[in-house]
Amino acid sequence: MVAQEKQNILKENLIEFQKRLDIAKRQKILTAIELAKEISESENAFDLLKSIEPLLSSDEEAMLLAELCKTELRSKIKAMLFIGSTEPTKAGAHSKISFVKNKYNDIAFEEFSRSGINAKPDYASSFKDSCESVYDGRCEFCILPLTNSNDGRMMSFYALIERYELKICNYTEIEDEASGSLRLALLSRSCKEPNEKKPDSQNYVFEFSVNAERTDFISELLLAASALGAELLSIDSIPVEYALGMQKFFFAFNISINELLAFRLYVALKNQSYVPIGIYQNKNQQT
Repeated sequence: MVAQEKQNILKENLIEFQKRLDIAKRQKILTAIELAKEISESENAFDLLKSIEPLLSSDEEAMLLAELCKTELRSKIKAMLFIGSTEPTKAGAHSKISFVKNKYNDIAFEEFSRSGINAKPDYASSFKDSCESVYDGRCEFCILPLTNSNDGRMMSFYALIERYELKICNYTEIEDEASGSLRLALLSRSCKEPNEKKPDSQNYVFEFSVNAERTDFISELLLAASALGAELLSIDSIPVEYALGMQKFFFAFNISINELLAFRLYVALKNQSYVPIGIYQNKNQQT
């Protein structure tokens, strides 16, 4: 009987400690939100942010950044996180889409032509040539396969995307009896900023890569993503060439347009080797 009473007391103590921790957690988050407002008015905002980073867990930091993105710093953050080249599209290259002529790319070209682009085809002899035409400014876009239902992420094409510094700005999915579901991407040198005036239900896919020797950062990334309502769609990794023990991790997250900027800021601040691959509307998932 005495042992049972002692167990009950210890259990009640644990419950009480957890309640206090929950209260402290809420107070900490509210303090971080207030701090975000103060930081936004400072000339050295990002230096201050760096100084308090060790005091916050990943989810708390993500929530602070979400508040920061609602302040007058928002435009500065968007400019800092611009994805891709700042060079203007060359004359004559506007709306030109380079692709290797085959039945899948032909279908994809027609799909992208209906998405508001006054598309003009430019046939390439290889996928490499297609990427080069965008990199050199001879075309504004190119088409590459990204994934298929049999093999998943097609790494050879992601290698081309990285080599030519291209960004995914749209995609289409094609069903084929032989190949299953095939996803093809429209790529450019830059990603256009999402239109925030559209309905709150609009979701986007945010793709990026990170080089790392350890996987510890993944749990923190997922915790921050969860705090912002982001859903992990896929994760893959390959060894980094010429870097023993280093892995390149590829992530794709589904996230609301309302929290996209904060998540992009979190990823950029936390990972020095972060490389954005694309931002594009998620046609399969609306919340």
